[in-house]
Amino acid sequence: MGRGGRLLVVADRRGIELVRPRGTFSFGLIPWNLVEDIQVQELSNALASRPKLVFEISGQATPFRDRFELLPSGKYERANAGQSLDAILAKRPTTPS
Repeated sequence: MGRGGRLLVVADRRGIELVRPRGTFSFGLIPWNLVEDIQVQELSNALASRPKLVFEISGQATPFRDRFELLPSGKYERANAGQSLDAILAKRPTTPS
């Protein structure tokens, strides 16, 4: 609560990673098998609403809480939050049936 800062979401076939844009600090790789859900939701208040990316992670195996939210910062990023979600999910490997 009340903590903020710029982060980049990096997704590849191994999982997702949160990285500080300046420097090489990473919060660690979250493998896809621990990612339960990623979706865009609306953060609303009395004056406006904006999209947020919500990640739900299987607990205890990562240093993160079970659920965390990222607020896209720029006008372009807010307008294209759905496309960002699609780009992240496109990196998730498909499992053979």
